[in-house]
Amino acid sequence: MFEREDWTLFRSVETIGQKAGVTKEMLPRLVAKELADNAADEAGTCTVELIHGGGLCVSDLGGGIPGSADEIAALFSVARHLRSSKYLRLPTRGALGNGIRVVAGSVLATGGDLQVSTKGNRYRILVHDDGTATAERIGDHPQDGTCIEVRLGQGPWPEGGFGEDEMVWAEQVMVFSKGGKGYQGKTS
Repeated sequence: MFEREDWTLFRSVETIGQKAGVTKEMLPRLVAKELADNAADEAGTCTVELIHGGGLCVSDLGGGIPGSADEIAALFSVARHLRSSKYLRLPTRGALGNGIRVVAGSVLATGGDLQVSTKGNRYRILVHDDGTATAERIGDHPQDGTCIEVRLGQGPWPEGGFGEDEMVWAEQVMVFSKGGKGYQGKTS
């Protein structure tokens, strides 16, 4: 009988699609969408923009990510248990609890860079091959809310991972979030 911990699929560009539900070519779109989804969940809306080097910045004016540097790093661990702020999966959502792991796994699998700014601190999140993550404080974050910057490494996408085409799904999240809570019923 074959057995493996499924989080190991987050470590390779060739297998992350099994957990993410998209082809490897679509990973940047999904990363942008997942970050926009989480920001919109927290703050009702968000800003998504391209940054230097083909990176992506998703920011919101919500309450920020609670916890110490170690707790924030644990949130970005691909080996952590499924964790979601939602009990039911809505028709407009992906698989609950995998969004941040898809983001962190994409950074790990491509050799990219992930920075999280929240609650006065700016961290570089280092995602390790053993599935854990560590947060290295690299500065201050004087604004309210949270800002997450992502740059992907090598892959079948533009430098840094993001261009106008990779913003499409995140832009749709912002359009849908402007109307408020959206559909709140159960899935069929």
